[in-house]
Amino acid sequence: MRHLLISLLAFISAVLPSTAQEVMEEKDRLAFGVEAPSGIKYDNAVQTIRNNITQALVLNGVAAIDSRFTTVTDVVELSQDVTSTAPPMFVTELEISMFVIDLYTGTVFGQTSFSVKGIGDNEGASYMDAVRNVKARNPKLRTLITTAKDKIFSYFDAESDQIFNRIDALIASGDYKSALIEAYAIPRACADLYNRVSQRIAAVPTAAASSISVDRSLADSHYFTGSRKERIAQILN
Repeated sequence: MRHLLISLLAFISAVLPSTAQEVMEEKDRLAFGVEAPSGIKYDNAVQTIRNNITQALVLNGVAAIDSRFTTVTDVVELSQDVTSTAPPMFVTELEISMFVIDLYTGTVFGQTSFSVKGIGDNEGASYMDAVRNVKARNPKLRTLITTAKDKIFSYFDAESDQIFNRIDALIASGDYKSALIEAYAIPRACADLYNRVSQRIAAVPTAAASSISVDRSLADSHYFTGSRKERIAQILN
């Protein structure tokens, strides 16, 4: 019996990042991933804007390498003008549209847009200057992140019983793989639901659990078909 208990606790730790009794830590916070921005004119601008958005998430305590919740950025060039000064300078204005989406439910939990301008002695330099003006401390980014977090917590509060009952039914029917995947998808930050499900997952037989390795790729394929890029397009279009 003692060996079985130890095995179950070890399994819960492997499938869900902590047991029901573990105290919440910094790493348990809700986290957002960052998708490569679309509509970017220059390749070197892609990583610049992605880095700035990642920094915004870090500053707000929600950065993740990978997550079911992710930030999507679309960039549109509004204008590019040449000044009448000597020497002439290029001025580029970009519109930045951002979304926080849930890849699994298809829900858009937040969106915002703002414009930035850049100046340089050529077209590329002015474009890059505009991209660099997507600042990590932009108030609109902070509001987007905070609003999305609140909406995600509200969603899991409202859907808590339904999610738990679905996992409970999957375990009762012997569909352990689906049950473990859906348990894996629950953010640790949603502590009440996470803890309830952690306890219920202990009912999965050790033999069955040991043959199932749940990761992000497996979870993604459980909730949608095709690539993440295709899923994002499906949600936003």
